[in-house]
Amino acid sequence: MENLEWGKLSRFSICTNGTEYKNKECQSLISKLGHRLSFTVSIDGNKELHDACRLDKNGKGTYDRAIYSALEYSNKYNPHLNSKMTISPFNVYHIKDLFKKYDKFNTSIQENLIAARVVKAFVRARHEKDKFKISNDELKDASIFAEKLIILNGPIMSVSVYT
Repeated sequence: MENLEWGKLSRFSICTNGTEYKNKECQSLISKLGHRLSFTVSIDGNKELHDACRLDKNGKGTYDRAIYSALEYSNKYNPHLNSKMTISPFNVYHIKDLFKKYDKFNTSIQENLIAARVVKAFVRARHEKDKFKISNDELKDASIFAEKLIILNGPIMSVSVYT
């Protein structure tokens, strides 16, 4: 797909209950799609409410696996995790509490990511400076090239307009 032009520009969305997140094929797909993936985990309330609605093939609740999947994905791949919930007779009267839980969950993820970035920056300061220099040099070179094109095309445009 990466060989096709549209494949390079496309984005993908996965919505999951998280039960197969640790699966080798699932991990391979997630790492392959990388930044082009929108990953969504369905969490339908607190543990009791979620497990009442979401059972695996063995009849066990999936709440713990859903939370694990959400945290692992946001820490390992992308902090911008999506979440969905199915409104059912089990959780319809608990929506307000559920939104408070989502807020707390998102705050916790953000705090963990900020702390991880600070530690990473201190530990890898030289690497981060080198990475910045490379990006900055690439931007500088592209800007200089664009300016040269404008300078070279100026006289040609003037001749073509005034003749």
